[in-house]
Amino acid sequence: MTKGSSAKGKKATGESNLNNELEISCLKTILSLAETKYRGDVEILLGAVSRAKANGDTKKLDIAKNTAQHWISYFENLDELSRGMSDKDPARKQAQKFAKSQVNFFKEVIADIDKTLHALKLGKLKKNLER
Repeated sequence: MTKGSSAKGKKATGESNLNNELEISCLKTILSLAETKYRGDVEILLGAVSRAKANGDTKKLDIAKNTAQHWISYFENLDELSRGMSDKDPARKQAQKFAKSQVNFFKEVIADIDKTLHALKLGKLKKNLER
């Protein structure tokens, strides 16, 4: 190996490391943006549920329930996809743990919506019987 080829190898390795660092930085930025967007979406959903409950809006509650069910499907699919990752990959366990926590969270949201819908329907039935 000559001096020139050794220098070229070091330069290529340095460029490779720089590219990896840039990729990692970009991925962190993308993940941060995705997390912010997800939190915003969940806040919108929870705000809509709160307003619909306060107004007795069964249509909005049904829409919110449907949205929560879609989030459950998303996270169940994410969990299934993560099973294709290596058992040794720490991201796999993190992804599965997060997916399961979100499935449980949205199941709680749906249970709360169902409880409210049931109470609203009972209230309407009561009013109709009292007429």
